[in-house]
Amino acid sequence: METVSAFRPCAQEALWQEFDRMTRTALKTLMETFLEEERDLFLGRAAHVRDPERRGLRNGYFARTLASRHGLLRLRVPRVRAAAVPFRPLAFDAYRRRTRAVDAAIEHWIASGLSTRGVEAALLQAFGFAFSAATVSRVVARVEAELAAWQARPLPRSYRILYLDAKHGRIRPGRGFHGRRRAEKGVLLAAWGLRHDGREELVDVMASAGGESEESWTRFLTRIEARGVRRRNAFDQPLELIVTDGDGGLWAALARVYPHVPHQSCVFHKLQALAGHVEDPRNRVALQASAKRIYQGARAPQEARVRLRAWAEMWRATEPEAVRNFCVDFDKTLQYMELDSRLWRRARTNNPVERFMRELERTAAHVPAWESERHWERSAYLAWRRLLASGYAPTRTLFPFTQRS
Repeated sequence: METVSAFRPCAQEALWQEFDRMTRTALKTLMETFLEEERDLFLGRAAHVRDPERRGLRNGYFARTLASRHGLLRLRVPRVRAAAVPFRPLAFDAYRRRTRAVDAAIEHWIASGLSTRGVEAALLQAFGFAFSAATVSRVVARVEAELAAWQARPLPRSYRILYLDAKHGRIRPGRGFHGRRRAEKGVLLAAWGLRHDGREELVDVMASAGGESEESWTRFLTRIEARGVRRRNAFDQPLELIVTDGDGGLWAALARVYPHVPHQSCVFHKLQALAGHVEDPRNRVALQASAKRIYQGARAPQEARVRLRAWAEMWRATEPEAVRNFCVDFDKTLQYMELDSRLWRRARTNNPVERFMRELERTAAHVPAWESERHWERSAYLAWRRLLASGYAPTRTLFPFTQRS
Protein backbone atom coordinates (compact mmCIF):
# COMPACT_ATOMS: atom_id res chain seq x y z
CA MET A 1 0.00 0.00 0.00
CA GLU A 2 2.87 2.40 0.77
CA THR A 3 4.28 1.82 -2.72
CA VAL A 4 0.93 2.63 -4.32
CA SER A 5 0.54 5.81 -2.23
CA ALA A 6 4.02 6.99 -3.19
CA PHE A 7 3.36 6.27 -6.87
CA ARG A 8 0.01 8.11 -6.99
CA PRO A 9 1.33 11.73 -7.19
CA CYS A 10 3.76 10.80 -9.98
CA ALA A 11 1.01 9.05 -11.92
CA GLN A 12 -1.33 12.02 -11.54
CA GLU A 13 1.37 14.44 -12.71
CA ALA A 14 2.14 12.28 -15.76
CA LEU A 15 -1.55 11.94 -16.55
CA TRP A 16 -2.18 15.70 -16.47
CA GLN A 17 0.92 16.36 -18.54
CA GLU A 18 -0.45 13.98 -21.17
CA PHE A 19 -3.82 15.76 -21.07
CA ASP A 20 -2.05 19.09 -21.63
CA ARG A 21 -0.09 17.65 -24.56
CA MET A 22 -3.25 16.21 -26.16
CA THR A 23 -5.08 19.51 -25.66
CA ARG A 24 -2.29 21.46 -27.36
CA THR A 25 -2.19 18.99 -30.23
CA ALA A 26 -5.95 19.18 -30.75
CA LEU A 27 -5.94 22.97 -30.53
CA LYS A 28 -3.05 23.22 -33.00
CA THR A 29 -4.91 20.96 -35.48
CA LEU A 30 -8.13 22.89 -35.06
CA MET A 31 -6.48 26.29 -35.53
CA GLU A 32 -4.50 25.23 -38.58
CA THR A 33 -7.66 23.78 -40.14
CA PHE A 34 -9.49 27.01 -39.43
CA LEU A 35 -6.66 29.08 -40.93
CA GLU A 36 -6.65 26.94 -44.08
CA GLU A 37 -10.40 27.32 -44.53
CA GLU A 38 -10.09 31.05 -43.89
CA ARG A 39 -7.56 31.30 -46.75
CA ASP A 40 -9.96 29.37 -49.03
CA LEU A 41 -12.73 31.84 -48.22
CA PHE A 42 -10.40 34.78 -48.82
CA LEU A 43 -9.36 33.46 -52.25
CA GLY A 44 -12.87 32.29 -53.13
CA ARG A 45 -11.82 28.75 -54.09
CA ALA A 46 -10.39 25.55 -52.62
CA ALA A 47 -6.88 24.29 -53.23
CA HIS A 48 -6.02 22.97 -56.73
CA VAL A 49 -9.11 24.64 -58.21
CA ARG A 50 -8.44 26.97 -61.14
CA ASP A 51 -10.42 30.17 -61.44
CA PRO A 52 -9.76 32.89 -64.07
CA GLU A 53 -11.11 35.55 -61.66
CA ARG A 54 -8.80 34.65 -58.85
CA ARG A 55 -8.31 37.03 -55.92
CA GLY A 56 -4.76 35.96 -55.17
CA LEU A 57 -2.34 33.04 -55.07
CA ARG A 58 -1.39 30.64 -52.32
CA ASN A 59 2.14 31.27 -51.15
CA GLY A 60 2.93 28.47 -48.73
CA TYR A 61 3.17 28.92 -44.99
CA PHE A 62 5.20 30.60 -42.31
CA ALA A 63 5.80 29.45 -38.75
CA ARG A 64 4.27 31.31 -35.84
CA THR A 65 4.66 30.49 -32.14
CA LEU A 66 1.59 31.61 -30.24
CA ALA A 67 1.43 31.63 -26.42
CA SER A 68 -1.99 30.49 -25.24
CA ARG A 69 -3.58 29.43 -21.98
CA HIS A 70 -2.88 25.81 -23.02
CA GLY A 71 0.83 26.40 -23.62
CA LEU A 72 2.95 27.30 -26.63
CA LEU A 73 1.42 26.48 -30.03
CA ARG A 74 3.69 26.20 -33.09
CA LEU A 75 1.41 26.93 -36.02
CA ARG A 76 1.70 26.79 -39.81
CA VAL A 77 0.06 30.03 -40.91
CA PRO A 78 -1.03 30.25 -44.57
CA ARG A 79 0.28 33.05 -46.78
CA VAL A 80 -1.23 34.74 -49.85
CA ARG A 81 0.44 36.79 -52.59
CA ALA A 82 -0.77 38.83 -55.55
CA ALA A 83 -3.94 39.86 -53.67
CA ALA A 84 -5.59 43.29 -53.75
CA VAL A 85 -5.64 43.45 -49.94
CA PRO A 86 -3.39 41.67 -47.41
CA PHE A 87 -4.59 38.38 -45.96
CA ARG A 88 -5.02 38.81 -42.21
CA PRO A 89 -6.18 35.73 -40.26
CA LEU A 90 -8.98 36.34 -37.79
CA ALA A 91 -7.65 33.89 -35.20
CA PHE A 92 -5.04 36.40 -33.98
CA ASP A 93 -3.74 39.84 -34.86
CA ALA A 94 -0.81 40.31 -37.19
CA TYR A 95 2.59 39.89 -35.47
CA ARG A 96 0.87 38.90 -32.23
CA ARG A 97 2.76 36.33 -30.17
CA ARG A 98 0.29 35.97 -27.30
CA THR A 99 -3.43 35.39 -27.09
CA ARG A 100 -5.52 37.99 -25.30
CA ALA A 101 -6.16 35.50 -22.49
CA VAL A 102 -2.42 35.41 -21.70
CA ASP A 103 -2.22 39.22 -21.73
CA ALA A 104 -5.25 39.33 -19.43
CA ALA A 105 -3.51 36.93 -17.04
CA ILE A 106 -0.36 39.09 -17.05
CA GLU A 107 -2.44 42.19 -16.30
CA HIS A 108 -4.25 40.36 -13.50
CA TRP A 109 -0.94 39.42 -11.87
CA ILE A 110 0.30 42.99 -12.23
CA ALA A 111 -2.89 44.18 -10.52
CA SER A 112 -2.32 41.62 -7.78
CA GLY A 113 0.98 43.27 -6.91
CA LEU A 114 3.46 40.84 -8.50
CA SER A 115 6.76 42.21 -9.72
CA THR A 116 8.09 41.57 -13.23
CA ARG A 117 10.02 38.53 -12.02
CA GLY A 118 6.97 37.35 -10.13
CA VAL A 119 4.88 37.50 -13.31
CA GLU A 120 7.50 35.40 -15.11
CA ALA A 121 7.30 32.75 -12.40
CA ALA A 122 3.50 32.78 -12.45
CA LEU A 123 3.45 32.31 -16.24
CA LEU A 124 5.78 29.34 -15.97
CA GLN A 125 3.69 27.73 -13.27
CA ALA A 126 0.30 28.39 -14.90
CA PHE A 127 1.03 27.86 -18.61
CA GLY A 128 4.34 26.02 -18.74
CA PHE A 129 6.25 28.85 -20.43
CA ALA A 130 7.65 32.22 -19.45
CA PHE A 131 8.38 35.44 -21.28
CA SER A 132 11.43 37.59 -20.80
CA ALA A 133 11.38 40.47 -18.38
CA ALA A 134 11.38 42.83 -21.38
CA THR A 135 8.16 41.28 -22.72
CA VAL A 136 6.40 41.66 -19.39
CA SER A 137 7.73 45.22 -19.18
CA ARG A 138 6.15 45.99 -22.57
CA VAL A 139 2.77 44.87 -21.23
CA VAL A 140 3.34 47.09 -18.19
CA ALA A 141 4.26 50.00 -20.48
CA ARG A 142 1.03 49.57 -22.44
CA VAL A 143 -0.99 49.57 -19.22
CA GLU A 144 0.96 52.59 -18.04
CA ALA A 145 0.07 54.48 -21.23
CA GLU A 146 -3.62 53.63 -20.76
CA LEU A 147 -3.47 54.75 -17.13
CA ALA A 148 -1.79 58.04 -18.03
CA ALA A 149 -4.46 58.76 -20.67
CA TRP A 150 -7.24 57.85 -18.23
CA GLN A 151 -5.84 60.11 -15.51
CA ALA A 152 -5.43 62.99 -17.98
CA ARG A 153 -8.86 62.75 -19.59
CA PRO A 154 -10.85 65.99 -19.33
CA LEU A 155 -14.02 65.98 -17.23
CA PRO A 156 -16.02 68.85 -18.74
CA ARG A 157 -19.44 67.66 -17.50
CA SER A 158 -18.19 67.16 -13.96
CA TYR A 159 -20.38 65.34 -11.41
CA ARG A 160 -23.45 65.89 -9.29
CA ILE A 161 -22.07 64.10 -6.22
CA LEU A 162 -18.40 63.34 -5.52
CA TYR A 163 -17.43 60.52 -3.12
CA LEU A 164 -13.94 60.46 -1.58
CA ASP A 165 -12.18 57.68 0.30
CA ALA A 166 -8.68 56.39 1.08
CA LYS A 167 -7.10 52.97 1.48
CA HIS A 168 -4.02 52.55 3.64
CA GLY A 169 -1.09 50.31 2.85
CA ARG A 170 2.69 50.27 2.59
CA ILE A 171 4.97 51.53 -0.21
CA ARG A 172 8.70 51.16 -0.86
CA PRO A 173 9.47 54.67 -2.17
CA GLY A 174 13.25 54.48 -1.93
CA ARG A 175 16.27 52.52 -0.78
CA GLY A 176 17.62 52.35 2.73
CA PHE A 177 20.94 51.12 4.06
CA HIS A 178 22.88 48.61 1.94
CA GLY A 179 20.45 49.08 -0.96
CA ARG A 180 17.52 47.46 0.81
CA ARG A 181 14.16 49.08 0.14
CA ARG A 182 12.23 50.13 3.22
CA ALA A 183 8.44 49.83 3.34
CA GLU A 184 6.75 52.97 4.60
CA LYS A 185 3.18 53.99 5.24
CA GLY A 186 1.23 54.91 2.14
CA VAL A 187 -2.29 55.74 1.09
CA LEU A 188 -4.35 55.35 -2.07
CA LEU A 189 -6.79 58.22 -2.56
CA ALA A 190 -9.86 57.56 -4.70
CA ALA A 191 -12.67 59.71 -6.08
CA TRP A 192 -15.98 58.30 -7.31
CA GLY A 193 -18.58 60.42 -9.09
CA LEU A 194 -22.30 60.42 -9.74
CA ARG A 195 -22.70 62.11 -13.11
CA HIS A 196 -25.50 64.45 -14.11
CA ASP A 197 -26.83 61.83 -16.54
CA GLY A 198 -27.25 59.37 -13.64
CA ARG A 199 -24.25 57.12 -14.29
CA GLU A 200 -21.49 56.42 -11.79
CA GLU A 201 -17.79 55.93 -12.43
CA LEU A 202 -14.35 55.99 -10.90
CA VAL A 203 -13.01 59.52 -11.37
CA ASP A 204 -9.35 59.16 -10.39
CA VAL A 205 -6.89 57.48 -8.02
CA MET A 206 -3.60 58.70 -6.59
CA ALA A 207 -1.13 56.85 -4.38
CA SER A 208 1.00 58.82 -1.95
CA ALA A 209 3.75 57.90 0.46
CA GLY A 210 3.01 58.95 4.00
CA GLY A 211 -0.31 59.18 5.78
CA GLU A 212 -3.70 60.56 4.80
CA SER A 213 -2.56 64.16 5.18
CA GLU A 214 -4.04 67.47 4.19
CA GLU A 215 -1.21 67.97 1.69
CA SER A 216 -1.87 64.71 -0.17
CA TRP A 217 -5.61 65.35 -0.32
CA THR A 218 -5.06 68.93 -1.51
CA ARG A 219 -2.79 67.72 -4.31
CA PHE A 220 -5.32 65.09 -5.35
CA LEU A 221 -8.32 67.42 -5.26
CA THR A 222 -6.46 70.17 -7.11
CA ARG A 223 -5.67 67.71 -9.90
CA ILE A 224 -9.32 66.72 -10.18
CA GLU A 225 -10.47 70.33 -10.10
CA ALA A 226 -8.05 71.27 -12.89
CA ARG A 227 -9.56 68.57 -15.15
CA GLY A 228 -13.06 69.97 -14.85
CA VAL A 229 -14.61 68.90 -11.54
CA ARG A 230 -15.64 72.36 -10.42
CA ARG A 231 -18.44 73.92 -8.41
CA ARG A 232 -20.31 74.52 -11.68
CA ASN A 233 -19.29 73.06 -15.03
CA ALA A 234 -19.44 74.53 -18.54
CA PHE A 235 -23.02 73.29 -18.94
CA ASP A 236 -24.18 75.18 -15.83
CA GLN A 237 -24.53 71.93 -13.87
CA PRO A 238 -23.52 72.22 -10.19
CA LEU A 239 -21.44 69.94 -8.02
CA GLU A 240 -24.08 69.63 -5.30
CA LEU A 241 -22.36 67.54 -2.63
CA ILE A 242 -19.04 65.96 -1.62
CA VAL A 243 -19.34 62.89 0.60
CA THR A 244 -16.43 61.79 2.82
CA ASP A 245 -15.76 59.58 5.84
CA GLY A 246 -14.96 62.53 8.09
CA ASP A 247 -11.13 62.48 8.10
CA GLY A 248 -9.70 65.73 9.46
CA GLY A 249 -7.01 66.18 6.78
CA LEU A 250 -9.56 65.68 4.03
CA TRP A 251 -11.96 68.23 5.50
CA ALA A 252 -9.17 70.81 5.65
CA ALA A 253 -8.25 70.10 2.02
CA LEU A 254 -11.90 70.42 0.95
CA ALA A 255 -12.09 73.80 2.65
CA ARG A 256 -9.18 74.92 0.49
CA VAL A 257 -10.14 73.46 -2.90
CA TYR A 258 -13.96 73.26 -2.70
CA PRO A 259 -14.93 75.84 -0.06
CA HIS A 260 -18.37 76.60 -1.56
CA VAL A 261 -19.54 72.98 -2.10
CA PRO A 262 -21.49 71.34 0.77
CA HIS A 263 -19.51 68.59 2.50
CA GLN A 264 -21.38 65.55 3.79
CA SER A 265 -19.89 63.35 6.51
CA CYS A 266 -20.77 59.67 5.97
CA VAL A 267 -23.70 58.64 8.18
CA PHE A 268 -22.53 55.01 8.26
CA HIS A 269 -19.12 55.98 9.67
CA LYS A 270 -20.80 58.27 12.18
CA LEU A 271 -22.90 55.37 13.47
CA GLN A 272 -19.94 52.98 13.46
CA ALA A 273 -17.83 55.44 15.48
CA LEU A 274 -20.59 55.53 18.08
CA ALA A 275 -19.80 51.94 19.07
CA GLY A 276 -16.25 52.89 20.04
CA HIS A 277 -17.46 55.18 22.83
CA VAL A 278 -19.94 52.81 24.49
CA GLU A 279 -19.12 52.15 28.13
CA ASP A 280 -21.47 49.18 28.61
CA PRO A 281 -21.19 46.71 25.69
CA ARG A 282 -24.73 45.54 26.38
CA ASN A 283 -26.02 48.92 25.20
CA ARG A 284 -24.18 48.92 21.86
CA VAL A 285 -26.86 47.38 19.64
CA ALA A 286 -29.76 49.38 21.09
CA LEU A 287 -27.75 52.62 21.10
CA GLN A 288 -26.78 52.32 17.42
CA ALA A 289 -30.27 51.22 16.36
CA SER A 290 -31.91 54.19 18.06
CA ALA A 291 -29.31 56.59 16.57
CA LYS A 292 -29.97 55.17 13.11
CA ARG A 293 -33.67 55.97 13.45
CA ILE A 294 -32.77 59.66 13.78
CA TYR A 295 -31.90 59.67 10.07
CA GLN A 296 -34.47 57.15 8.88
CA GLY A 297 -37.47 59.07 10.16
CA ALA A 298 -36.37 62.66 9.62
CA ARG A 299 -37.57 64.49 6.50
CA ALA A 300 -35.67 67.75 7.13
CA PRO A 301 -32.59 68.90 9.09
CA GLN A 302 -34.75 70.59 11.72
CA GLU A 303 -36.64 67.37 12.39
CA ALA A 304 -33.36 65.45 12.66
CA ARG A 305 -32.08 67.88 15.29
CA VAL A 306 -35.29 67.46 17.31
CA ARG A 307 -34.88 63.68 17.12
CA LEU A 308 -31.23 64.03 18.19
CA ARG A 309 -32.19 65.98 21.33
CA ALA A 310 -34.76 63.35 22.27
CA TRP A 311 -32.24 60.57 21.66
CA ALA A 312 -29.58 62.36 23.72
CA GLU A 313 -31.97 62.81 26.67
CA MET A 314 -32.80 59.10 26.56
CA TRP A 315 -29.15 57.91 26.60
CA ARG A 316 -27.19 60.67 28.37
CA ALA A 317 -27.51 59.14 31.83
CA THR A 318 -26.23 55.68 30.82
CA GLU A 319 -23.82 56.52 27.95
CA PRO A 320 -22.66 60.13 28.39
CA GLU A 321 -19.40 59.77 26.45
CA ALA A 322 -21.09 58.16 23.43
CA VAL A 323 -23.80 60.83 23.38
CA ARG A 324 -21.28 63.66 23.62
CA ASN A 325 -19.16 62.36 20.72
CA PHE A 326 -22.17 61.63 18.53
CA CYS A 327 -23.51 65.18 18.94
CA VAL A 328 -20.18 66.70 17.84
CA ASP A 329 -20.38 67.78 14.16
CA PHE A 330 -23.82 66.21 13.86
CA ASP A 331 -24.90 68.84 11.33
CA LYS A 332 -22.17 67.65 8.95
CA THR A 333 -24.17 64.45 8.47
CA LEU A 334 -27.34 66.31 7.43
CA GLN A 335 -26.13 67.98 4.22
CA TYR A 336 -27.73 65.30 2.03
CA MET A 337 -31.17 66.51 3.13
CA GLU A 338 -30.69 69.65 1.02
CA LEU A 339 -30.81 67.53 -2.16
CA ASP A 340 -33.72 65.90 -3.96
CA SER A 341 -35.17 63.35 -1.52
CA ARG A 342 -34.78 60.63 -4.14
CA LEU A 343 -31.01 61.06 -3.83
CA TRP A 344 -30.85 60.79 -0.06
CA ARG A 345 -30.14 57.10 0.12
CA ARG A 346 -27.11 57.47 -2.17
CA ALA A 347 -25.88 60.79 -0.79
CA ARG A 348 -25.73 60.13 2.96
CA THR A 349 -22.87 57.60 2.84
CA ASN A 350 -19.78 57.08 0.72
CA ASN A 351 -20.69 53.44 0.06
CA PRO A 352 -20.28 53.77 -3.75
CA VAL A 353 -16.52 54.40 -3.52
CA GLU A 354 -16.10 51.97 -0.65
CA ARG A 355 -17.65 49.23 -2.74
CA PHE A 356 -14.90 49.75 -5.30
CA MET A 357 -12.31 49.80 -2.52
CA ARG A 358 -13.53 46.39 -1.37
CA GLU A 359 -13.14 45.02 -4.89
CA LEU A 360 -9.61 46.45 -5.01
CA GLU A 361 -8.80 44.82 -1.69
CA ARG A 362 -9.86 41.43 -3.04
CA THR A 363 -7.55 41.90 -6.02
CA ALA A 364 -4.44 42.67 -3.98
CA ALA A 365 -5.28 41.25 -0.58
CA HIS A 366 -1.88 39.59 -0.11
CA VAL A 367 0.41 42.48 -1.11
CA PRO A 368 2.64 43.28 1.91
CA ALA A 369 4.06 46.43 0.29
CA TRP A 370 3.81 48.08 -3.13
CA GLU A 371 6.96 48.54 -5.16
CA SER A 372 6.08 52.16 -5.93
CA GLU A 373 3.21 54.61 -5.86
CA ARG A 374 2.66 54.08 -9.60
CA HIS A 375 2.47 50.32 -9.09
CA TRP A 376 -0.44 50.80 -6.69
CA GLU A 377 -2.21 53.14 -9.10
CA ARG A 378 -1.81 50.62 -11.94
CA SER A 379 -3.35 47.94 -9.76
CA ALA A 380 -6.36 50.15 -8.99
CA TYR A 381 -6.83 51.05 -12.67
CA LEU A 382 -6.63 47.41 -13.80
CA ALA A 383 -9.09 46.39 -11.09
CA TRP A 384 -11.54 49.04 -12.32
CA ARG A 385 -11.07 48.03 -15.97
CA ARG A 386 -11.54 44.35 -15.18
CA LEU A 387 -14.72 45.09 -13.22
CA LEU A 388 -16.16 46.93 -16.21
CA ALA A 389 -15.23 44.10 -18.57
CA SER A 390 -16.88 41.53 -16.28
CA GLY A 391 -20.20 43.37 -16.29
CA TYR A 392 -19.75 45.30 -13.04
CA ALA A 393 -22.73 47.64 -12.73
CA PRO A 394 -22.72 50.44 -10.15
CA THR A 395 -25.96 51.54 -8.50
CA ARG A 396 -28.59 52.39 -11.10
CA THR A 397 -30.35 55.73 -11.14
CA LEU A 398 -33.96 55.37 -10.10
CA PHE A 399 -35.20 58.55 -11.79
CA PRO A 400 -34.20 60.49 -14.90
CA PHE A 401 -31.61 63.23 -14.75
CA THR A 402 -31.58 66.37 -16.84
CA GLN A 403 -29.00 69.06 -17.37
CA ARG A 404 -30.87 71.36 -14.98
CA SER A 405 -31.98 68.74 -12.47
